[in-house]
Amino acid sequence: MNTKSLNEDYAALKGAFDEVLEPTEPDDKVELEAKMLMARFLSLIQEEADRRQLKRKELAEMIGTSASYLTQLFRGHKLMNLKTAAKLQMALDLKFEIRDISRKKVDDPKQDKAEKMRSRKESP
Repeated sequence: MNTKSLNEDYAALKGAFDEVLEPTEPDDKVELEAKMLMARFLSLIQEEADRRQLKRKELAEMIGTSASYLTQLFRGHKLMNLKTAAKLQMALDLKFEIRDISRKKVDDPKQDKAEKMRSRKESP
């Protein structure tokens, strides 16, 4: 088998799995998106906790909750609320930013101006 054939097989298999696993109900789609957002956030939290060599129990104490609850969050068994996210951010002295990365807003002149300024700084 050559690489092209393997890539085609992989793409076909992935497409089949995506079709079967893709939620069809609106509530299921929202649940999936919420879990994906939480997973991205918690991944960054875990990286920082690992960097500081913090155990889950220590992190839980820092935010006033149980290690069991944090484990449920990290496993995706419970959804985290923004208050818990804020506690984690504060406990680890982090600052997160929420922004739209899906598309450029062409009707926003401030964004266009900021893009042009960044381009000028990056050019030699």
